[in-house]
Amino acid sequence: MEKWEQQLDQEVNGNLPKVVEQQIEETLNTLPNKKASRKKWMYSVAAAVVAASIVVSSSSMSTTIADSLQSVPVIGSVMEKVGGLGEKNGQQKGLTVSAGEEVDIGDQTIIFTETLYDGNSIYISYLNTSTDLYKQILSGVPIVMIDGEPLRNYGIGAGGQKLKEGVYGETMSIRTSEELPDEFLLTLGGETNGSQWQVNLPVEKKGAETVIPLNKSFSNEDHHLRYSTLSFTSTSTRVQFQLITPEDSKLIQNGQHFDIQVEDGNGRVLRGIGASSSSALLHDGTVQGQYTIDLEPYGEDLPESITIKPYLMKIPLENEDVEPVVFTTKKWKGEPITLSQGEMGNLTVQSVERIEGDVTITYSVDGEDEAMQASTFWIEDSENNRYKEDRVERRVEGNTFKQTFYDFPAEEDIYLHSTEMDSHHYISNFEVTIDIQ
Repeated sequence: MEKWEQQLDQEVNGNLPKVVEQQIEETLNTLPNKKASRKKWMYSVAAAVVAASIVVSSSSMSTTIADSLQSVPVIGSVMEKVGGLGEKNGQQKGLTVSAGEEVDIGDQTIIFTETLYDGNSIYISYLNTSTDLYKQILSGVPIVMIDGEPLRNYGIGAGGQKLKEGVYGETMSIRTSEELPDEFLLTLGGETNGSQWQVNLPVEKKGAETVIPLNKSFSNEDHHLRYSTLSFTSTSTRVQFQLITPEDSKLIQNGQHFDIQVEDGNGRVLRGIGASSSSALLHDGTVQGQYTIDLEPYGEDLPESITIKPYLMKIPLENEDVEPVVFTTKKWKGEPITLSQGEMGNLTVQSVERIEGDVTITYSVDGEDEAMQASTFWIEDSENNRYKEDRVERRVEGNTFKQTFYDFPAEEDIYLHSTEMDSHHYISNFEVTIDIQ
């Protein structure tokens, strides 16, 4: 045990063989994609962010851009409107720092409006004046520097929504396990479509942070897992751990993916926000991975305990025969109705509220993983058209949620959709419960 724990403590920065790099890239990078329509789930590091109307104050804003924003409703900050679970919570607590920086990137003008950092992730909000939402500044991973020094290990996510013709509200998140100062200058830069760009943004750590050292280690045959820290901030609940496996481990081959489910003492399963990871091939042929998983925040009231439940999920390999996805679909008729989610459990739609083109649905989930179950829900019309929804469902209480869908035709019937899902294959001897209070 001591040997592999010493390996975990070493800083390893060597280049990985491509086969190992690919395996690790496909393993544990993130949490399940929202609204996936596959029975076997895929992962993504970037958490898509949905935007709405915004207000921006910037002394450097050009007259052209200012004019183009005249018709955008002034009802809140970019972070408040485009943020996810953590960002909204942080903004509401007054933890953002104004940026007001404008940079031209090719035929785009990007106006950076706010930053947010509470000890876990760095969040940045901005306006993109492009003709195409998907023509973003993140055509590749940008260079990230802290007070002029490159940030080595980090994960990035970005996304947004059209506000009006030629104006998009977007956010970016940067997740890292590196220690950062309480106040620093964040530099982003890169090359997009042949155009070099760089911007400097002020970042200040704000808000309370509770960090609990864990140092709990477990072994299973040739696999070794150590939970290092659990932390709570205004924007997330963060779990950090290290995993050492043989290079040919089944955890990173044959479609076997390792993930964790986090549940508190009241049975509440936390929804994922994002993740980052780094890995290296050690001298003895084993692979060391270091992982940071961010989940929804608790705010002021921390739970009495947290249980971390690792599990394996099989992801189909390329050209592999897989079972067809089983969709569950029912037409809304004005009464509560239940959709089967297979081995995972059930989802019950309790009510549907229609206001003009907005459809707000209240539903509850019952089963094994309420976080995954709650996000595996969408609506369609009779022609099987899907409609845009809020980036994340709102938790009403316990396992009851609300989700709003937009621009749904008033004359169309609503068809409720989910999929059947397999149960998780838990690794019980890697499970741990941490007492918080």
